[in-house]
Amino acid sequence: MRTRDWQRDFATVATPILVGASRCLQQSADAQAAIIQLCIAIAQRLRLKILWPEDADEVNNIKNAIYNACRQAGDLESDETLITLRQLRVIGPE
Repeated sequence: MRTRDWQRDFATVATPILVGASRCLQQSADAQAAIIQLCIAIAQRLRLKILWPEDADEVNNIKNAIYNACRQAGDLESDETLITLRQLRVIGPE
């Protein structure tokens, strides 16, 4: 039986959505918060859960990396954004 790779699946689905949304928002702290909330909402809609690190600085670094990768993406299927999202720890339904 094949085990699902939830990190890969989530990143593949979320990348174009997050990149597209980031293009519609003017760069700001509110825009970053909106992108992260959208990221969480996508995971919830897919019945997945993002497991954020316990260390607040590490969480901030990950959120900054996601937002920056989305903002700097040249196309909707951005490899950098995909790689950044795959670093998240995501668990799927049992």
